[in-house]
Amino acid sequence: MTEGYVITEKPDSAERQQIRKIYDGAGITLLMFLVIFYFLAGRISIIVLNLIFTPGTESYVNAAQIINLVVVVLLELGTVFLGSRLTGIKIRSLFKTEGFTGKTLVKTYFTAQGLGFAGSYAGGIIIAIVTVIFGQNMSTFTSGLEQSMAQSDFVMGIILIQGVITAPILEELIFRGIILGALSRYDRTFAIIVSAVMFGATHGNFQQAVYATVMGIVFGAIALRYNSIIPSVIAHTFVNAFAAVSAIIMSSSGYLDVVARALNTNNPLEILQYITPQMIMTVMLVALLNIGIVITAVVIVITNRKRFREFFNKATAAGKARSLPILITSIPWDINFAVAIFMIFVNPFVGLI
Repeated sequence: MTEGYVITEKPDSAERQQIRKIYDGAGITLLMFLVIFYFLAGRISIIVLNLIFTPGTESYVNAAQIINLVVVVLLELGTVFLGSRLTGIKIRSLFKTEGFTGKTLVKTYFTAQGLGFAGSYAGGIIIAIVTVIFGQNMSTFTSGLEQSMAQSDFVMGIILIQGVITAPILEELIFRGIILGALSRYDRTFAIIVSAVMFGATHGNFQQAVYATVMGIVFGAIALRYNSIIPSVIAHTFVNAFAAVSAIIMSSSGYLDVVARALNTNNPLEILQYITPQMIMTVMLVALLNIGIVITAVVIVITNRKRFREFFNKATAAGKARSLPILITSIPWDINFAVAIFMIFVNPFVGLI
């Protein structure tokens, strides 16, 4: 991750070609991640699974999660190494340990989590408006969390391992390591926003896209600030762990079952019979905790606003000339932007993926 801001002239054709080559490398890395995440991993897992196990058995269901986890990890690690080669970013350089402290990690987590919640609430309001205007069923905009919670304990354990351990490490390597590192050479703010938006887009629905984009901005800023992805990996891990624990608590109260019923009924009043005092208390406690985290994040941002302003300083004209104008001429990035627009704004209505 290299800081720019020292070049004053516009790039000539040779330099543009050199910069585009690096951007192409980052774009290909992202494109590979999308292909793996949405298409390749699942299909390879099914092929391997059917070669070894008999469909319909308990061992088949349990093995499916393990095989999918292994396939995803191997393919995404391959993507990381490919991205490293294409962009010239050394993987070892992404794991520097100097400069940050435990206090840094705590602030990063609360800022990312709190601002992410705020973004998610805003996204939820927009979804509600879209639902009223277009009559779109909200279930197409939300995650399959309630379906995941219905799985066996073994399957849930594998899902938790993937969400809390492997996903934070691999996603931070790709988004804050390769992609952010390649784009941040001339304009940090541009790089943080682009990498964060694409990170959000991979979450596949509007509300989670807003949530993840806001957190991606925080992760990107802290990764560049300390020239390391370790703080963002740790914060990302705690964010996913918090989501998992919250989901388990909400599921045990019966809340997710009520949500599933509400999303699939034309008479919302009928769900009142399923609401219990325990559920109401659980929802209130979780909501208060979330609000507390949002307030904490706002306080951190306000008390550190001067540092934030200094970090997100405007790039020079030279830096701007070497960022977005060249990025949009990259074919891999044009494809990625098209995929992002489709996943966030089109897929919720047509449900292709």
